[in-house]
Amino acid sequence: MASLCSGIVKLTGCKCVCKSLTGSRYCGRHGKPIVKQVHKNLDFDRCEAEIHRHIPSVSHDIQGVYDAVNRLHFVMTECNTPQSLVDPFHRSCKWDMSDEEYREHMNVISRSRSESMAIGVFHETMFGIAKGYMKLKQGHETGLDIMSVDGTEAMELKNATHTMNSSSASSVANKLRAWASRGMKAILVQINCKDNKVVRPKNMEADIETWSGRDAYARIMGCDTFYDDLQVFLRVMISGR
Repeated sequence: MASLCSGIVKLTGCKCVCKSLTGSRYCGRHGKPIVKQVHKNLDFDRCEAEIHRHIPSVSHDIQGVYDAVNRLHFVMTECNTPQSLVDPFHRSCKWDMSDEEYREHMNVISRSRSESMAIGVFHETMFGIAKGYMKLKQGHETGLDIMSVDGTEAMELKNATHTMNSSSASSVANKLRAWASRGMKAILVQINCKDNKVVRPKNMEADIETWSGRDAYARIMGCDTFYDDLQVFLRVMISGR
């Protein structure tokens, strides 16, 4: 909770957390105005140097990588406020918490969801930066995330197995099946896999390929260690270590 509180202090200018999560313009306990934190962009020159040091296979698009990691940095360092509408049933299940504790609890949940979504967008952007590939815009006819420039491959990216329930898995399978039926390569990429083994949805045909994130990055970036190198790059740029 310390990291959460420190983020709130940046927003409020004081150590009070009770009213800073409600959207009020003033801290209810201390009466101090809530000052909105201005996001500080990452240093471009430092980012360029770290790209060349850790992930040189994407050095052809320094600006694209910078924009991607800068957006991720924004989400990871901002203090997100949960929605003001409280689910009374959820609140009833957490009745042992004080109002302040409950608001902090919901803020952690909100941050986790935002960060997970941001990581997904980051991976899509990185795949789109790879030479010979592009990130597809929302509403593309395939409904997928990534396509090779020559139109022979299309990919759907998922962070992990648990991000696909039965309905989502069925939808993904249908989209990939439609692409495979044209004689093209259709690929499901699961970024994070236990023991690097993809959990294949039951209703997915054999002609649809499945790649782990480690294997996918190795193939499209032409570097066997890119999956690990990217983690080091993020630690340096966002965590500063």
